Amino acid sequence: DLDPAEISYLRCATIAWATFYTLLAVAILVLYFLVPLEKWSLFVNFVTFGLIALMALIDHAIRRRVMPLRSSGGILTALRQALIG
Repeated sequence: DLDPAEISYLRCATIAWATFYTLLAVAILVLYFLVPLEKWSLFVNFVTFGLIALMALIDHAIRRRVMPLRSSGGILTALRQALIG
């Protein structure tokens, strides 16, 4: 069970990720029409992955502060429980 602070964080994180991907998609679309194909391709194939990694690092840092590790395990425990039961 999650406490109210964790629920609030997860709600905000979901909004942040949705906003990030929306803005990224808009940027990709705008660049497609405004810059040469080579520059657009560099952005899509390289810059976007760096931006996603940066967003993930920021999210992880904030999550570690708001949601400290629980003794019940982590992602591997959750996967194991989902697969095995």
